[in-house]
Amino acid sequence: MIHNVLFLVAFYLFLPQILFADEEIAIVLFVTGKVQYSQAGKIETLKKNVILTKNAKVETGEGKADLQLGANAVIRIAPFTKIEIAELFSDNSKNTAKLTLVSGKLFTNVQKSNKKEELEISSASYTAGVRGTQFVISEEKQKLLKMRIRIFLKEFL
Repeated sequence: MIHNVLFLVAFYLFLPQILFADEEIAIVLFVTGKVQYSQAGKIETLKKNVILTKNAKVETGEGKADLQLGANAVIRIAPFTKIEIAELFSDNSKNTAKLTLVSGKLFTNVQKSNKKEELEISSASYTAGVRGTQFVISEEKQKLLKMRIRIFLKEFL
């Protein structure tokens, strides 16, 4: 009997988080030049206002693109860059975006907000997690793997 009561209490406590947890989307704000994306097995030219979801891949040629991730994060994908959206998630307490930088360069701007914004960018050689800052991150593949990270802190948490 007590197990049933505990189960019901736990169920009703966590039900709102389960019901209101939602997969976020990324919205394309700006595109110039040659940029392609793949989503659900299709490869297409990236255009303004396209909606990207988890597992989408974006590859720039001689172009660049800006993506809005959640309410307070914008990334600029530089020319000759490949990324994958590993996770986009939102609930009442936070927005989470996880990207994989395969190669190239990203310019990132994450605004501070009341809601917890988590942006994580991973590559083969590192992971960077940020909140409330601007930074540039790059992954270059040559004969030797060369990594450069430049962080321009706008604000400290």
